[in-house]
Amino acid sequence: MLSSIWGGRTMLVLPQFTPEGWLTAVGGEGATHSMVVPTMLKRIMEHENLEGTSLETLQLITYGAAPMPYEVVRKACDVFPPQGVGLMNAYGQTESTSTLTYLGPDDHDLSIDTDVRETRLRSVGRPMDDVEIGIMDDRNSLLETGEEGEICVRSDRVMKGYYEQEDATSTAIIDGWLHTGDVGRVDDGGYLFITGRKKDLIIRGGENISSGEVENCLEDHEGIDEAAVIGVPDVDWGEVVKAVLVPKPGATLTPEDVNTYCKSRIASFKAPQYIAVVNELPRNAMGKVLKTDLRKLYGTPTNDNV
Repeated sequence: MLSSIWGGRTMLVLPQFTPEGWLTAVGGEGATHSMVVPTMLKRIMEHENLEGTSLETLQLITYGAAPMPYEVVRKACDVFPPQGVGLMNAYGQTESTSTLTYLGPDDHDLSIDTDVRETRLRSVGRPMDDVEIGIMDDRNSLLETGEEGEICVRSDRVMKGYYEQEDATSTAIIDGWLHTGDVGRVDDGGYLFITGRKKDLIIRGGENISSGEVENCLEDHEGIDEAAVIGVPDVDWGEVVKAVLVPKPGATLTPEDVNTYCKSRIASFKAPQYIAVVNELPRNAMGKVLKTDLRKLYGTPTNDNV
């Protein structure tokens, strides 16, 4: 919003998001750029009026603020670029003056080799020119390419600190690196992949399990629309994985099916031992899943609504 004001752009600020309101703003008001979270983009593509809405003025849709399921962005590549609308994934934080990495329109090109395209679409792109990304371990040592750890940032974009909160600042910024609290890795091409939040790590028998890795696996299941995982208590392992799942219409999910499916794609100890089937996941205004709410509602070692 501040960059739009600085650039003298006209802003169309919707009082609240609805697919109808978005389509009206784009088709009726001639919007050229739009910023959405993944859930919004999914609902827009599912709306019956999308096909009849003119996207002639729309140049770019930027998405971010929450993980983008591969199935959703893959469908978006079919829907929007053929109509001249570019897609861009932007990753950043308030502490870093917003955008740190981006996955641009060229990376959404369906003519790219299938395996390369699928890999890139699961990433949040490469760093901006003035941003350095480092992946660090718990000792604040930089890790090698491909290794998973905390995503840290060094740039003039990074804040000086939290106002009148010296302790919080010294925890967040160490030796010039902003510690984001996100967990991820960087591949050989410089693309950043986010696999979860440090606070959302599930520790099963001493093994760290990234919630993002399990969620990505689950959302590739043909019967699962959305997924979130949490850790629940276990006498033998300390914690085990529980998946909270929104099924696709008509789909039936069982703990055995979900467990077997995941074991065929990721390490067996990461597969959900329990599931809860729900109509929707609790989210905040930015579209992020509220894990705290999920732990309160489903944080027991039981199967729910199955």
